[in-house]
Amino acid sequence: MAARSISKRIAGGRWYAGLLLRQRCRWQLAGVRCASTLTEVAQSEKENSAPRRLATPPRGFRRMTLRDFDIPIENKPAVDLAKQAEEEPDEDGPVRISEITGQEVQSLWPPTPLIDMKSRDKLMESLDQNELMEKVDEEERREVARPFLWLQHEEQDFVGNEDVGRFVKIARDDLLEHLPEGGCGELSRDLTLIPDRTRDVGLMVRKLSIELISQLSELQHATDAEGRPRIRKAGFLLDGHKGTGKSQVLNLLTMWARKNGWLVVLEPTPGRYAREIAEIKRSNNGVYIQSEFAQQFLEALSLANRHMLEEIPVDTTAYGSRGIDGESQQAHHESSGHRITLTCG
Repeated sequence: MAARSISKRIAGGRWYAGLLLRQRCRWQLAGVRCASTLTEVAQSEKENSAPRRLATPPRGFRRMTLRDFDIPIENKPAVDLAKQAEEEPDEDGPVRISEITGQEVQSLWPPTPLIDMKSRDKLMESLDQNELMEKVDEEERREVARPFLWLQHEEQDFVGNEDVGRFVKIARDDLLEHLPEGGCGELSRDLTLIPDRTRDVGLMVRKLSIELISQLSELQHATDAEGRPRIRKAGFLLDGHKGTGKSQVLNLLTMWARKNGWLVVLEPTPGRYAREIAEIKRSNNGVYIQSEFAQQFLEALSLANRHMLEEIPVDTTAYGSRGIDGESQQAHHESSGHRITLTCG
């Protein structure tokens, strides 16, 4: 009798564990220790229930013992949970492609346009150019969470400490015009990573950029004691670790200086003179040799500052009086003639 009671309890425990682990089981709280009400199991299912390895029970079930299954079983009709699960509609189930009909696809086509093109065309015709630009600026400000993050074109010439952290929006054409030598640092690489080739470029206004612009603005019209333009300052040194923004400060400062009438001599990649090996080019007469990097630097300098280089006064009377080695042209001819005489003699 005791063995039969134990086997009955074990069978009931297995069925209860299966009920816990089975999906779509509906719990009916009865206020007992196991917090559930068990239903009667068919006799055939009890006899044919072979022991099988169950999955890990849910949390809290591991502490239950055989004593917890000592619950009076109510006489209720057996419920086939698997059949009940098949009959219930699955609202969150995946949609099968084979179940989609052509009528359903046709009812969804053509899709509803996101923008009414007719109303958009009427709006564009009714707005003049100024209103259209204001409309575009409003749309651009809505795209970002901080509407005043970008400096507008009319605000870029007058920057102050309150603009630190904002971005200067620069068109691609303006970037090529003010930086024909190329950008310093990793600006060229960053531009290649932007998929849109016509999108504007943004440069952050740092505090150091504001300080340098303020210093150069005061020195732009400095003169000496005789009233001639002269700046009595050796220069500025930007020092910092790699990636702190020194090159971006120099890029923004270069574009500001070019806009305000400065003659800018810029070498964006000076490190290549020490790390890379350039091709050496010789003149036609073989008098001098020139590095390829130096030639590119002079070409970019003349291209970016041609109109300002033409304004520099040049004393043409000294042109041709000296040779490339520094000696006067007359002494060069005398030494050449003397060498010719010695060679022929």
